[in-house]
Amino acid sequence: MRTTAPPTAPSDPAAPARGAVERESAEPALLSGTSAEYLGRRPLPRVVRDRRVLLLMGPSGVGKSAVARRIVGGEPLALSGSETLHEATQAVARRAWSEPLLSATGLVLDLPPFLERRPGFNRTVGELVLARLASGRRTALISPEDGGLLHGLTDLIPCEERVTVLLRFPVGRGRRRHALRLCKEMGISPLLAAAGAQVEPWTWSAARAALQQAAVLPLFEGRLGAEEPPI
Repeated sequence: MRTTAPPTAPSDPAAPARGAVERESAEPALLSGTSAEYLGRRPLPRVVRDRRVLLLMGPSGVGKSAVARRIVGGEPLALSGSETLHEATQAVARRAWSEPLLSATGLVLDLPPFLERRPGFNRTVGELVLARLASGRRTALISPEDGGLLHGLTDLIPCEERVTVLLRFPVGRGRRRHALRLCKEMGISPLLAAAGAQVEPWTWSAARAALQQAAVLPLFEGRLGAEEPPI
């Protein structure tokens, strides 16, 4: 049976527009895709809109921070991994998290590396997430660059309130489409798209750099040819 919050419950401006999360969907939610799929004009998946805790995973440079900000919405308070670790240490010493972190409408936390070695840190951050969850506020947790798993945190957060998004880089035609969009954006010939699609290792920034180099190289070679003295 589907149950939702009573219609007489007071509304929370920080809660998702869809209202309370439906308890029948109390199952882990795992989505995957490229950051472009979440940063474009396409509406976000319903499960992403409805759940208040976002767990983002993926390789360095894949766009986790940008996607987190888009999903959380507004102008969220964002902390780097070192800042998150510092605030957690202070929270343990004070036995309370700072008010700005508790009351921010949206919060994006980059997590420090070696999470598997930090069970105390995981519990402390989990307490922050649960406190924010109780007040209907959205929180995004970004996995560390070493690829550390978030199992220590996910065990503390109710399944029906969290969604995990695994971001990846595009492959095949997806890379070529992105390279063609970059060519149009940069005002260069689409014939150069192969340079941006075939660069390895491929990242968003590597594709742009390869196209910039491909656009400049013919001009550079032409200038050298013009400066060669006649034989």
